[in-house]
Amino acid sequence: MNKSLILFLLIVIPGPAWAQSSAQLVDPLRPSHYQPQPPAEVQLDAQPIERLRDQLQLTVILTSAERTMAVINGRPLQVDQTISGFRLVRIGVDSVDLRKGEQTLTLHRTISGVKKSPAQKQ
Repeated sequence: MNKSLILFLLIVIPGPAWAQSSAQLVDPLRPSHYQPQPPAEVQLDAQPIERLRDQLQLTVILTSAERTMAVINGRPLQVDQTISGFRLVRIGVDSVDLRKGEQTLTLHRTISGVKKSPAQKQ
């Protein structure tokens, strides 16, 4: 019993000390005059977003009782799936919203997405 208690205490007591010291790890090769800089805010440039709007094509929106899908660049997607780093956040009647970070990109259907059978064409 005493051996089990001692082993338990040896494992449990140093745990918080290890957790605290791991948060304060310092690179031993760091120069003495080094001052850490806060991470810079990443600004997404609007130009690449606009270029992606031209590269991503929404061709069809499929709606059924079970699910709704959007076909972008020939790939069927549902909400929360990603394409080119964008997450599909909304599927509307004729458009979808894609989000990457704080920026939202709206794609509109490029074609009607409605196919008529030969009987309907007359």
